[in-house]
Amino acid sequence: MELAKGESNDLLVIGLNLGETPEAIETYRQDFNVPYLLLPDADGSLLEIYRPIGLPTIWFIDPEGVIRYIHNVPMTATMIRKVLDDIRAGKQPDMNGSG
Repeated sequence: MELAKGESNDLLVIGLNLGETPEAIETYRQDFNVPYLLLPDADGSLLEIYRPIGLPTIWFIDPEGVIRYIHNVPMTATMIRKVLDDIRAGKQPDMNGSG
């Protein structure tokens, strides 16, 4: 992922796949040249934990496992960088008027 190349090692991008088989996920990854980890959630257990409010839902989770920010529409690389910068600075990310 282009964004991840310029970031320090505190950025990990994971795509959560709901109800898909490993084979379908791999086909999708190859067809669309997805450069990040695609995690299967065939039984819905992660869906129960994180409860997305729409697709896509983007969670920013710190190294201790604390969800620091949730965003439920697609984000640009600039938006993601702003959220990461805010979290690193100890601020609550605010995407109002950003993008």
